[in-house]
Amino acid sequence: MSPPHSQSICDDCTGIFSKAASLLSSMGKADQGHGIPIDKSYQARLESRLAQAACNMCSLISNTIPSTRDPLTLDTGATAEFTCNLLPENEGNVSLRLRKDRVKEQIFSMSPAKLRIREFRRGTDPRVLSAPTTWSSEALGQIQEWLNTCLSSHTQCGNKSNPSGQQPWLPRRLIDVWSTTQTPPKDFEQLSPENSQNIRIVSSQSLPQDTNYLTLSHRWGNPPKLLLTSQTNYLLSQDITPYLVGCAEAAVFRHAIHVTRGLGYRYIWIDALCIMQDNAAEKTVDIMQMDQVYTNSSLNISASEANVSKGLVFDRDLASINPCEATITIDSEDSGTQKAISLQAFAEDSHAAHAVGPLYGRGWVYQERLLAPRIVHFLQDQVYWECHGLDASEIHSRGYQDGHERQTRATAALTKDTPADELERRWFRLVEEYTSTSLTFPDDRLLAMSALAKQASGIMQLDPNDYLAGLWKGNLLASLVWREAKYEEGSEPENLNDLVMETKVAPSWSWASLMGLVSWPQNSEYVRVVPGVELLDVQVDRISQNLFDGTNLCRLRLRGHMRKFERFKGENGVHHIRISETVQFPEMSEDDDSFLDHISPLTLSWDTCRKVVVSHSLKNDGVQTFFLLHIGTEQMGYSGSWEPEAESGLILQKTADCATYKRAGHFLISHSTFGSVQSSELELTDAFPPEFEFLLDEDAGEYHDRCSSGGRYLIDLV
Repeated sequence: MSPPHSQSICDDCTGIFSKAASLLSSMGKADQGHGIPIDKSYQARLESRLAQAACNMCSLISNTIPSTRDPLTLDTGATAEFTCNLLPENEGNVSLRLRKDRVKEQIFSMSPAKLRIREFRRGTDPRVLSAPTTWSSEALGQIQEWLNTCLSSHTQCGNKSNPSGQQPWLPRRLIDVWSTTQTPPKDFEQLSPENSQNIRIVSSQSLPQDTNYLTLSHRWGNPPKLLLTSQTNYLLSQDITPYLVGCAEAAVFRHAIHVTRGLGYRYIWIDALCIMQDNAAEKTVDIMQMDQVYTNSSLNISASEANVSKGLVFDRDLASINPCEATITIDSEDSGTQKAISLQAFAEDSHAAHAVGPLYGRGWVYQERLLAPRIVHFLQDQVYWECHGLDASEIHSRGYQDGHERQTRATAALTKDTPADELERRWFRLVEEYTSTSLTFPDDRLLAMSALAKQASGIMQLDPNDYLAGLWKGNLLASLVWREAKYEEGSEPENLNDLVMETKVAPSWSWASLMGLVSWPQNSEYVRVVPGVELLDVQVDRISQNLFDGTNLCRLRLRGHMRKFERFKGENGVHHIRISETVQFPEMSEDDDSFLDHISPLTLSWDTCRKVVVSHSLKNDGVQTFFLLHIGTEQMGYSGSWEPEAESGLILQKTADCATYKRAGHFLISHSTFGSVQSSELELTDAFPPEFEFLLDEDAGEYHDRCSSGGRYLIDLV
């Protein structure tokens, strides 16, 4: 590690270091209860030091605990202070956090633990960076070290350039970043396209099949300025350097080529330049091979900031990210003399698990991250590394020893040695994560993750023909009980403001029919769904030859228990549910706090992105008819046994076609409901399982076209 830089530390920050030194030297015996007060005077001093770059620790605090600079309302009895606490899970580390108390309300809040202080250890992480930008010879050397280590020693990453273990394979085209017989320059700056030309798009047919290449993940411009199309096919016969240098939007391409050259590779695959974008046949075939494109690459370069004009190169404030070092003199408890302790403060969450950046909010990029064997992320503060064996950053170049399990891609990986039930749960989680991303074109909903679905079919040993608009036929019935989930605040995709977000590439019963976030109850090992409905037939008309793309039509013929109900707004503006003339109650959703108290016999989760739901919710009057289709029983696992928790099913709306329905939402009937609701009061008899007698439809013939024995109805779901 580089020796400590000469750093300026203000009196306020010296006090913070002194508090940490006392805790570390006494191994927690020193008082941890008294913090370091923060008031408006401190904030004024902080702002002054930041403006003058007068204290490195102030810069680090401002970057890692930005709420330190929030206005304080001390006149209302609020207080604020820095607290120092030894971390029990990581001996020898002190966590610095900001605590704010509202004394009158007896409420306090703590900032996330993002800054640590420990004794300085020469030759270990965290490193001190010297390059003022994210792409430099310093960054290149670090990436080369990570790459060499991974290729030589990470067996879980394939420890070779072809990590998939398959037969060598190449994409249709590659970009030759040094298409000349001359020896590439060794000087870092001379490797850039601006200073060295000879860049061509080449056919891979003439290349050895074991040729190594890199890939690029990036956000396209809107509209993109440099693409390979039938109108720009001259790019296939010329040195493309002038076009790269002359296009501001091509900065990310130029930078990626610079990285490729610097790492000693000759080829890189960039989707915008290696696929003929207006050739539908070629594009379909190449998208069907996207899993091979990424799994067979040596390294994926990720422009994680998704900044089209800046690409991979960002100016950075080193003082706000570099570790801060200080030497503090304290009294020795044993000898009564004084001793000096060298301390180091650093941000603790600078690792690739957090280094997703804006790019990974994009749907197409989600599968690229999971398919690539290893990734180097370029963000505005640092370069980050991610593979199955290591999460690291420039500052924490050897990984993280903080006592916490790393949430790497390995936790989501679909591998052949994973048990079948765990593979199924991972598939649910994978789709859940994917649905949190956004797409420029909603009808790419299935296509943008088709490579992951293709990979999953091979690993899970599933017939590709059994992939039905995002669900697998083998567990189709249990998979129908997906429901809309809520986004965490600040995590909403870009297009969430649109009320109606339906796609045209999936049937209503598929999660891919909507652009919202979805979840499954059985993503947990403690929940399973036992189907009670029968699947009699499937009719599918696919959009293209790609079995993992969407459908024009995908019709399910089902046989199961159904029940009609009406939805209307009461006098107080609250939606009500009417089962019969004598049975009605206020609508209860799964998000209502009282749902946990089971005071409603029926809880509904509407597909709020769906047109029929949005239009009815906006109306102030009118009655709308819907239907409940029982799908199965949700069971909870307790100590090796399974107990029923709820009955689960779909809310349907009838279409104009005979006995044909579309999904409008999901419903639950908790098995605990019947402690609060007397079935005799509902004046209903048996329809679903015996416990759920209030769901019987005594006049089924009024609205059902086909009825089979046992009160089960034959319907088509589209």
